[in-house]
Amino acid sequence: MNPNPDTYSRLITAANNPLSTPVAAHRAEVCALAVSPDGRTLATGSDDFTVRLWDISDPTRPRPLGEPLAGFGNAVCALAFSPNGRTLATGGFDRAVRLWNVSDPGHPEPIGSPLPGYDKTTGSVRAVAFSPDGRTLATGSYPSSGVAPITDPGLRLWDVSDPARPGLLSRTVDDAAFVDHLAFAPDGRTLLTHPAGKSPFRLWNLSDPKHPKPLGAAPTADSERVGAVALSPDARTVVTGSTDETLRVWDVSDPGRVRALRQPLTGLTGGVESLAFSSDSRTLAIGGGDSMIRLLNMSDRTAPASLGSPLTGHTSEVDELVFAPDGRTLVGDDQGPTMRLWNLPARLLTGQTRGFSVANYDGAVAFSPDGRTLVSGHYDKSLRWWNVSDPARPASLRPPVTMHTDTVCALDFSPDGRTLATGSRDETVLLWDVSDPKHPKALRKLTGHAGGACTLDFSPDGHTLATAGTAVTSAGKGSVFLWDVTDPAQPKVLGQPLRDVTGGVNALDFSPDGRTLAAADGNSRVRLWDVSERSQAAPLGEPLSEHTSGVGALAFSPDGHTLASGGSDAVRLWEVSDPKRPRALKALTGFTGSVDTMVFSPDGRTLATDEGETVRLWDVSDPKRAAPRGEPLEGHTGSIRTLAFSPDGRTLASAGNDQVIRVWDMDLGQDIKRICANTRNTPAADEWRRHVSSGIPFPAPC
Repeated sequence: MNPNPDTYSRLITAANNPLSTPVAAHRAEVCALAVSPDGRTLATGSDDFTVRLWDISDPTRPRPLGEPLAGFGNAVCALAFSPNGRTLATGGFDRAVRLWNVSDPGHPEPIGSPLPGYDKTTGSVRAVAFSPDGRTLATGSYPSSGVAPITDPGLRLWDVSDPARPGLLSRTVDDAAFVDHLAFAPDGRTLLTHPAGKSPFRLWNLSDPKHPKPLGAAPTADSERVGAVALSPDARTVVTGSTDETLRVWDVSDPGRVRALRQPLTGLTGGVESLAFSSDSRTLAIGGGDSMIRLLNMSDRTAPASLGSPLTGHTSEVDELVFAPDGRTLVGDDQGPTMRLWNLPARLLTGQTRGFSVANYDGAVAFSPDGRTLVSGHYDKSLRWWNVSDPARPASLRPPVTMHTDTVCALDFSPDGRTLATGSRDETVLLWDVSDPKHPKALRKLTGHAGGACTLDFSPDGHTLATAGTAVTSAGKGSVFLWDVTDPAQPKVLGQPLRDVTGGVNALDFSPDGRTLAAADGNSRVRLWDVSERSQAAPLGEPLSEHTSGVGALAFSPDGHTLASGGSDAVRLWEVSDPKRPRALKALTGFTGSVDTMVFSPDGRTLATDEGETVRLWDVSDPKRAAPRGEPLEGHTGSIRTLAFSPDGRTLASAGNDQVIRVWDMDLGQDIKRICANTRNTPAADEWRRHVSSGIPFPAPC
C-alpha cells in the first residue's frame, strides 16, 4: 500500500466512517430482518421460503447457525424475537404465524402448530411484534390483493405467556385491516400500527389487550403513499417516510394528542422504503429507493441533522433495516439474496442540540491532560463530559451541566487537569473543580468580558488564565485579562487589562514557555506580549499584520518556535523563536472560507485546521515547506467550529454545526485494521474482477 499523503488522509476518512460487510444470505430476496435482544443473533426471512439464523457476535464475520428453518409455504417477511431472546415469531405469505424455540440458535425447534385463525380468507402476515414483557404477541395482516376481506381483522393480539399454548386475545378490524408494521411502546400499553394506504399510523391503548382502543384521531399527512414508519424506542417520536421523497417527524409523547413536529424533510431521492431507530433513539436510518442509506441525528427532533454522507454499496432499493441493540451494527437488505452489515463507528458523539458553538469562537472541546476525559460546550448552554479512556468506545460520563446563561464557546483545562475554565457569550468565565470529572463543582465566576468570553487559555504552569471579550471597549479597543488562578477558588486580576488590541479579541494562546501571549483581533492583526512578569505585561514590537481579513484562530507549536494564525485569507506560519523579531515563514492557502479553529499535534509535525465541513491536515515538520497531508478528512455535514488533539496525538476531536463530535482515530495502523476487518477486501476484489480479470488471482491488500 502506497503511504503517500493522499493514501494517509483517505484511509483516516474511510476508517472513521461507516463500513460494511456484504453477506450472501439466501437464494432469493431477503424480505425480513430481526436482531435478538442480546445482539448476538440475526434472523433473516426470504422469498426462498426459509428463515436463517446468523451469529453476529462479531458483525464483521457473520456466520450461519445450523440449517435454514424450512416448512413454510411461501415467503417469510415478518420476524420478531421475544424480549428474553428464547422465542422467534415468524409470519409470511403462507398466511401462518409460527413460534420457534431459539434458546439454542444453532438448533432451533418449532413450538407447536401455527397459530390458528389464518386461512385462505385472510391476508398474508406482514408484521409480528412482542410486548416488552413478552406475554403478548401482536400480528398484522395485509391482503395480497390489496383489498381487505371484510372478515379479516388486520390486527390480532395473542397471549403467549406460555408459547406452547398461545391463545387469541382479540381481533380488530377498523382502519387496521391493512397492517404491515407493528411496534410496542416500552410500557407495553401502547401499540403502533401502520395501516398501509390509510392513515400514516395509528396508536392503540392496550391496557386491556382483550379490548384494544384507538388513542385519539389517526394523524393525517400530505402524502397518501407512506411506505415506512418507525417508533422510537423511548416512545416519544414516530417518523414516517413516503414515496414522494419526504420524511415527517411526529411527537407522540402524549399518544392521545399526536402532532407534527416540523415541516416534512424533503429531497430523499428515490423515496423512503424503510426506517429504523437505534436503541438510544438518537439515530435514524433511512433506506431509500436510490439504493442508499441515510443516517439522521435525532437528538433534536425539531432539527434532524445528517450523520455523514449516505451509505452506498447496496445494489437496489433498501426495503429492510434493523439496528442491533448496541446501535453500532446496522443491517440492510439488498432486494436480492444479499444483505449488508454496517459497522457504524462508535467515535460519533451525539445528544447535543441545535448545532455546536458559533463561528470564530475559540475552542468548545477540550481533552483533559491525562487524555481520559473530553469536555464539550454547546449552543444550548450546556457542558458535557465524555469518557474517552478508550477512544474507540467513547461514552457519556455524566448528565449535561448548565450553569451559563448563553452559548458555551470556550474551554481549557489547567495543566494539572484539576481545573476547567469555561467561557460563554453571557460574558462570563466559570472556573470548575474537575478533580472528579463525574462530579464537577463550579468555583468562581469571572466577569467583565464585553461581547462574550469566547477565548481563554491557561499558562503552561497553570497559575495564570488569560481571558478576553469579543467586543471592543468604548475606546475601540479589545481587552485581555490576566488572572492569578493559583487558588482557582480565589482568582485575582493581575495588573491592568491589556488593551493594545484593535477590535475584539478572537483568539489567545500562551507560548509553551509561558513567557509570550499571542492575541488575534478582528482587524487582521496578531499582537504578541511579553508576560514573563504577569502584572507588567508589555507589547513585543509591532503587531503581525500580513493578514488581509480578520484572524479567528491562533496556535503555538509545541516547541514554541512557530506560531500559526488563521483568517479568511490564509493560515500564516511565523518564526517566533525570538518573539521580539517574528518573521513570516509561509502562507497556507487554498481554503474555501475562513479558518476558525486550528491545533498542532503534540509532536508538532501536523497542523489541523477547519475547512468548511472538512478537516485539513498539514505537514509542518518543516514549517518553511509546509504542505497538505492529502485530501481533507470528510464526515461532518455542518461547518466545523472546533478541533482538539488528545495528549498522545492518536485522537483528534472535531465538532461542528451538524450536532456531532467526531473522535478521529489518527493511528493509521488501527485504521487499516478496521477497514480490512469490515470490508473483507470485497470492494477491491469486485473492482479487480471488473477491470482486470476474474481468472487472475486477486492480490488482497489486507
